[in-house]
Amino acid sequence: MIARLAGRFTFLRAVFHALPLRSSAILALTGFTTLATAMAGLPALAQETRKRPVEVLASPILGFRVADNETRFGALRFVGGLKLESGDKEFGGFSGIRLLPDRARFVAVTDAGQWLAGTIDRDAAGLPRGLTATMMGPLVPGDASFIERKRNADCEGIDIDGDLAILSYERNDRIETWTLADGVPVAGSARVLADMKRMRLATNKGIEAVVRFPTASPHAGKLLAISEESLNRQRNIRAFMLDGQTTAELAFVKDGDFAITDADFLPNGDLLVLERAYSMRKGQAMRLRLVPAAELAEGSIATGSILLAADKTYWIDNMEGMDVSSDEDGRVHVTLISDDNFSALQRTLLLEFVLE
Repeated sequence: MIARLAGRFTFLRAVFHALPLRSSAILALTGFTTLATAMAGLPALAQETRKRPVEVLASPILGFRVADNETRFGALRFVGGLKLESGDKEFGGFSGIRLLPDRARFVAVTDAGQWLAGTIDRDAAGLPRGLTATMMGPLVPGDASFIERKRNADCEGIDIDGDLAILSYERNDRIETWTLADGVPVAGSARVLADMKRMRLATNKGIEAVVRFPTASPHAGKLLAISEESLNRQRNIRAFMLDGQTTAELAFVKDGDFAITDADFLPNGDLLVLERAYSMRKGQAMRLRLVPAAELAEGSIATGSILLAADKTYWIDNMEGMDVSSDEDGRVHVTLISDDNFSALQRTLLLEFVLE
């Protein structure tokens, strides 16, 4: 009986997290401010992070394709992955991830208003073998009751700028900055950087990815915010370049059933975009699209080219988070994480590739 009740609770929770809710104008702040303004008046770093240890069981994934241990997929080489499980009721729903500069520690965010931090353990060859020092905590702004409503807690993307984390949310569409202490968000340090509700994005298909333009880009200093599947009049996916009080709109090509779930820049200014699709007949699918820097301009429709496409015959799930990082030898690594929707029928996967 207990097992049946637990199963029903897991199912109902997964359904609740998938329900589309109407965005509300809770925040009074509007527009986009500079990072310096956003940092003004932040609490001292000594403030609690409300972190708690969490035990995570990691099972290595040796081959990206389920049927074999093949590692080469076009320009990408699969270097290993992990299937992650935990008994913590808040574990799951991961929608964004960033590795810290040491490439060992990471911070991930969930669409239920939580963060996960830890260290990726690697073997002598650099392959991921497990997670250690894992901890979780709530993304609690000044008012703890604020994130009790799903529309306010639906964090979908993360980027890191020094001691600041930049988070994007949908439903209550906004971009926030958070102070980081020891690599994790400080409770109560949230500041609204941009209120995106004025963009009238589609319900539950709002800002999915947020990333800073690199120094190699002509748009250095700006933010790129990409919606999941809010379409313009040409039926392409809306995106925005944010700079001070200025918002310039561009778009990404809408290709079939795929929606955008994350993005990150390569060192040369090109953009790597993570896309996912799902159907009852075909199951989960994911793609990585490479967009040249020249296609990222006001009024443009970014198209790029597909670097990787995978379906249910590969080790994928609902792939939502992505990070691009460079190691000490200059090799570019791509790290992906999946959102299990808090469902026993889905998995939390951490996958890593080298872009060659």
